[in-house]
Amino acid sequence: MPPRPKRNKHRAVAAPEDWDEVFETGYDGFFDLKWAGIALDEDDRPDREEARAAWRRFGRAFLEEYSARNPNGPGRYGPPWALDEFGPP
Repeated sequence: MPPRPKRNKHRAVAAPEDWDEVFETGYDGFFDLKWAGIALDEDDRPDREEARAAWRRFGRAFLEEYSARNPNGPGRYGPPWALDEFGPP
């Protein structure tokens, strides 16, 4: 039986879910964006303007999902980083 093809981790474009961790914490700790080809600084943060543009594109969907995961509010870590940093999408 031939082996199952592996998922390509090197994508040409970052998917909306690749930004979730950055939107929530400000960091790309699991390197989802790095695998998608987006450059990170030495602190594992993407370029601020690139993050702002992604927040405008994907922020509303992220906030809907975030609210569903956290029905009692943001919790002890406070609101998502991108919401504090850039305001509403």
